[in-house]
Amino acid sequence: MKRKALIISSEFPPLPGGIGNHAYHLSKQLAKSQFDVQVLTNSRGSTDEQRFKIDCKNLGIQVKYLQRYYGLITYVFRFLSFTQAMSRLRKHDLLIASGKFSILALGILKTKARKLIVVHGTEIRQEGLNRTLFNQAFKRADIIVCVSNYSKKKLLEAFNNLENKIEVINNGFELETELSIKSNTRSVAEQIQLITVGNMTKRKGQHNVIKALKYCKEKELDVIYHVIGIPTNQHELVKLAIDFNVQDQVIFHGTLSNNEKIKLLQDSDIFIMLSEELPNGDFEGFGIAILEANAIGLPAIGSRNSGIADAIDDGQSGILVDPHEPSDVCKAVSLIVENYTEFSEYSRIHSTHFSWDKIGAKYLDRIKSILE
Repeated sequence: MKRKALIISSEFPPLPGGIGNHAYHLSKQLAKSQFDVQVLTNSRGSTDEQRFKIDCKNLGIQVKYLQRYYGLITYVFRFLSFTQAMSRLRKHDLLIASGKFSILALGILKTKARKLIVVHGTEIRQEGLNRTLFNQAFKRADIIVCVSNYSKKKLLEAFNNLENKIEVINNGFELETELSIKSNTRSVAEQIQLITVGNMTKRKGQHNVIKALKYCKEKELDVIYHVIGIPTNQHELVKLAIDFNVQDQVIFHGTLSNNEKIKLLQDSDIFIMLSEELPNGDFEGFGIAILEANAIGLPAIGSRNSGIADAIDDGQSGILVDPHEPSDVCKAVSLIVENYTEFSEYSRIHSTHFSWDKIGAKYLDRIKSILE
């Protein structure tokens, strides 16, 4: 008889998002392991949701997109969401909660199902009633999985008495078998192509890269910076590039198709993500985009004090730096370029440790332990 699993996730494809990507691949791993999987998630109004729902059904995953509301009616939405979740919970052996909305639901609902909470990072800092519900959810959880050691550190700072429940399982990514590997031979004299893939926001840190470009320019490093992602703060980044007189070194590509993104990654040299923690506590929980670049053969430069530290083997697959120290960033670029073949080859090896088959096996091992 199949075990029944319910995943409540704040996000789910087809629209992008790290929490949704994680929930999707975890649901696939459970379905492959003979679980009857249902997913409860927010609708984000995409016209592709119904098509994606059918694709998931063919994989053995049933997806329910809940209508999203805004303003005062948000509370009505939450009530409806929790009510729907409650009706489904009684039928399941396992509940997985991922994202803020999902943890709040677990803080309200009572169920005999075994409970696993996934903590990414953006949801840790909570106040008032939300904090009370988070505390209740954490008490009810059998296991709390943090996607990085930095997420674990921040969670323990914010909530007490969780040490014995927390385990770190890094995010996984799905290896693209059709990816062609870029050449890892290059001349130091060539123009250096840096690239970031991610929403253009302060947390992702594109502004830190632009500031570092000025220092690199002063050190006579010939660098071009490619920026891919939803152009949320692109206007501010364009202005910053002009202010730092590096506008001729920054190319904004906006949102690209997967094939276009892969082609640009193959034509680049170094992936860079200088994320920073925001005053509201929002931080980068991990760095899936880094591993996707590693799989192609791109070494990475990333922020030291963030979840990115778990995605980079410092000195091997890339280099960790202080995102606010342009000299550190410039030195990292030079060091990678001077030892490019070694960094590139190790990056590909490093990425294989994070395939979803391997990460999924870790989840299934923990799930088996709490179900038994």
